[in-house]
Amino acid sequence: MTMVKMPDANGHTITMVKWQGEYFPPFPGTGSRMDKMKDLPMRDNDVLICSYPKSGTHWACEIARMLVSNKAENHHIEVPSGSWFRYMLDWWNSQKGNPNVLFITYEELSANDQKVVKKMAEFLNCTNTDEFYEEVARKCSFHSMKKSREDAMKIFFRKGQVGDWKNWFTVAQNEEFDKLFQEQMKEAPDLIPRIIFDHQPQAH
Repeated sequence: MTMVKMPDANGHTITMVKWQGEYFPPFPGTGSRMDKMKDLPMRDNDVLICSYPKSGTHWACEIARMLVSNKAENHHIEVPSGSWFRYMLDWWNSQKGNPNVLFITYEELSANDQKVVKKMAEFLNCTNTDEFYEEVARKCSFHSMKKSREDAMKIFFRKGQVGDWKNWFTVAQNEEFDKLFQEQMKEAPDLIPRIIFDHQPQAH
């Protein structure tokens, strides 16, 4: 494991941890954790939640915890990158037919209704009442989770909105991204409809 400084086009750098050819945030103990993960014993009822950074990891984890524990209570989670397109395509194309893998999008999580909760409950074989699912959905709303966190954990919760790109992209940038998105995602046309975008850019 080595610490490396990665420059961007403007000459700014970010420090990352390089472990076996991959880059990770420089959290304490990253290398040792990754080494141990290779030999981590897996149980039949283990649940793995995998996501690209800032794509609703804590959101999905909170819902899964409540469903598995059968308690609609917020938990305080301590959580010890490459191309987003490559990440999504590799997972989708290799696992979309796997009955042990459930795909949940950030857009589905942000909808904040019982639909995604019931979907996850069915996948996890967690049976409960509609009232419980409604409570889980309420407790796992973005604002509820952010409010329940200690100050140090609030950095993991930004806005929880779909379409925030309109505050950052110009019309030209949005058109450029749309073109890139369609080009990169052509390997998985069945995935595109699940990623919902509001294609109404605002000029800056």
